[in-house]
Amino acid sequence: MDATNSRVGIGTTTPATLFTVGTTTNILNITDAGKVGVGTTTPATALYVIGTITATGEIISRNNGLVVKLEPPPMGEIYFTNNATSTTIASAGVFVKVAGATTFDPNSMQFDTGTTTTNNRLRYTGTATKTFHVAMTASYSMGGSKVAGLAIAKNGTTTGIEKSRIRDSFLAGNVQSTAIHVMPVLSQYDYLEVFVTNHTDTTAVTVETLNMFAMGMSSGND
Repeated sequence: MDATNSRVGIGTTTPATLFTVGTTTNILNITDAGKVGVGTTTPATALYVIGTITATGEIISRNNGLVVKLEPPPMGEIYFTNNATSTTIASAGVFVKVAGATTFDPNSMQFDTGTTTTNNRLRYTGTATKTFHVAMTASYSMGGSKVAGLAIAKNGTTTGIEKSRIRDSFLAGNVQSTAIHVMPVLSQYDYLEVFVTNHTDTTAVTVETLNMFAMGMSSGND
């Protein structure tokens, strides 16, 4: 202890701060202002660490009533290529789920394809409600000069994210492609699928290639 300055030192008789741990190097310091420094005697914030931090549990920040966890963002991806399965259109202008066997990317985090393996589905399994950036690209075809549309569906419906719909005019034999970006809010077990329609008649649409990727962003309170 340094009685003159009312400072406590462990491993040193000349503590540089109110509380200092270290011999030749100040390993841990607590300043008069109550700031904690690891590897520094002059921490600029409540906790200032010089070096690498390892945590086996969650790191949580609370600010202005919001809770943010420091963790890898949830992300998921499904895709197929050279799909020959046509999607049946029962009524012109009615969106239905795209048919075809999709592959689920095994590197996905906090996503699956449902309680049973379901094609063309990304199901969010995280516990925190988040806003997601969803990007979808597809190429598709159908006979004749017609108008097709694609949409991202949440929980089996395009309601609420109609802004994702696109319309393309076809010439016989042509293959069209498009990209869609939407930002839905997903809670645990909400799921996303790609829907398609024929606005002209009931001619089937073949989505030949498809890729849908979702990445989560903090919505606070998570």
